[in-house]
Amino acid sequence: FLGRAALVLEVLFYAVVLAVFYGVMLPRGAAEVREQCLGQYRCRRHIGRAPLGYSTDRADSQWSTFRRSLPLLLTGLVVCSGLHHALRRFLPPLLEAARGAAGGGENPPPGGP
Repeated sequence: FLGRAALVLEVLFYAVVLAVFYGVMLPRGAAEVREQCLGQYRCRRHIGRAPLGYSTDRADSQWSTFRRSLPLLLTGLVVCSGLHHALRRFLPPLLEAARGAAGGGENPPPGGP
């Protein structure tokens, strides 16, 4: 029981740390950087609005490439997840049926007959 409680406490600890970081620290830091950037034309001209309403840096080529590739990545995620679940559901019964049709039924013990 103590091992399970320790695991739950560890997960809760990490959840709180991540919530504080992503919910408090990161937005505050980003707001400071944004304010400094808006004061300079060379920086301000690259700031844009994302579809969800937050500011985004359009000058970052890595981030721009990722955003352009996101629909393809999400499509791949859905297709691979669907194939994974379909194979896990339908492949074992097909393998069992194939073993039964081959007359094997059971796997031979390791080490030979």
